[in-house]
Amino acid sequence: MSAQGLPSVLAFERYDPTDASLDWLRERGVNVIFGNALWEMPFERFTEDELIAKAHGCVALMGAGGTRITRRVMQALPDLRYISKYGIGVDSIDIDAATEHGILVSSTPNDFQIFTVSEHAVALMLAVRCAALDVFDQEPPKTDDPLFSLPNVLCTPHVAAWTTEGTQAIGWHAAKNLWAMMSGEGHADIVNPQAKQRRSAPLLSDV
Repeated sequence: MSAQGLPSVLAFERYDPTDASLDWLRERGVNVIFGNALWEMPFERFTEDELIAKAHGCVALMGAGGTRITRRVMQALPDLRYISKYGIGVDSIDIDAATEHGILVSSTPNDFQIFTVSEHAVALMLAVRCAALDVFDQEPPKTDDPLFSLPNVLCTPHVAAWTTEGTQAIGWHAAKNLWAMMSGEGHADIVNPQAKQRRSAPLLSDV
């Protein structure tokens, strides 16, 4: 909660260079705290301790999948009620812990990601006959990762959905997911609806 009594949201990894979707949330009475921008170099992801410190008092987190939102993070943020994830996968979030804590988690499965990732995959297939990877277990991977030295492996840095239209669409999708969860207005692509049974997530007027 901000000093003005507005619900605070940490956009710990900003996805859309225009920030239009975050400005849209601000116009609706949400105190959006800007975190790191994925397009700015050098880019460093928050550690668990940094995320906890930055998100103190926040009711929601927004970001991509490189920063892990673990049980420890959730336990250290008692005000946290919502996580709006950029992208489809939610393996960077401890969903079981979120459900236990009554924290609603949403993701952004939309057609822009399907088309752009498919086009990226086809382009890689046409470029070379080899294994092509865009997602890694550890991101960013270590520079001495053995994969990089293999002649039959092509690696790209988790950018398959990074078109101008794609980043904007994902940003808007995540913002509208968060607004729907906070306000009760509209539809949110919630990953763990059973979390509602653990704690009744308040509407914006009750936060």
